[in-house]
Amino acid sequence: MTTRTLETLTADQVRQIAEASELWQATQQAMLDSAGIGEAIDGRAILGPEQTRAAFDEIRTSPTRQALRHLIADLGPAAQLELVGLLWIGREDDDDMDIVTALERADGIENASAVNYIAGRAPLSRYLRRALERTGAE
Repeated sequence: MTTRTLETLTADQVRQIAEASELWQATQQAMLDSAGIGEAIDGRAILGPEQTRAAFDEIRTSPTRQALRHLIADLGPAAQLELVGLLWIGREDDDDMDIVTALERADGIENASAVNYIAGRAPLSRYLRRALERTGAE
């Protein structure tokens, strides 16, 4: 794999997004645990549909989730594209993928969906940190 420095993002920006992602994942898990979502008795959910919907609405509107999404949305289109490429490199979908190949592959993602795509990848923080190491962009 070849290495290349980041062109539109700084390593500090990537680390900031990784930290926001860690905070969001911890918050989300705590909210799911407190709502008892995912637990079942005799194959039946403990919570009814109304309680589950309310819990998911609370999770969806969480300030930590919004903070992560704003960090990503505030990036320019080229930086979002680079972030997607880093995500794929860090996820290690293809051991031979370098940043150039990842950017070429990510080029088809539209900006509006990039925020949803990036913010929805878990564990995003691990992927981004691993990508910084693999690309030598630390």
